[in-house]
Amino acid sequence: MKHAMVLSDMGLPISLYNLRIIFLRRHPNLKVVFGQSVSRKHAQVDKDMINKFFDHLERVLVNVPPQNIFN
Repeated sequence: MKHAMVLSDMGLPISLYNLRIIFLRRHPNLKVVFGQSVSRKHAQVDKDMINKFFDHLERVLVNVPPQNIFN
């Protein structure tokens, strides 16, 4: 962000696209990934499967503080 402020002070506007490029160059271990459509087979879930998922999740997260849970 400091870099963007310096460029701005010099009268060179910087776009969000440019910031993203700069960020990705500084962090070469990251990459841009495009989403994929979910196949019909993987999209077929029922209420029982969802309930099992959340029951399992509840057991796994029993000792994890809320501030350590990220989406």
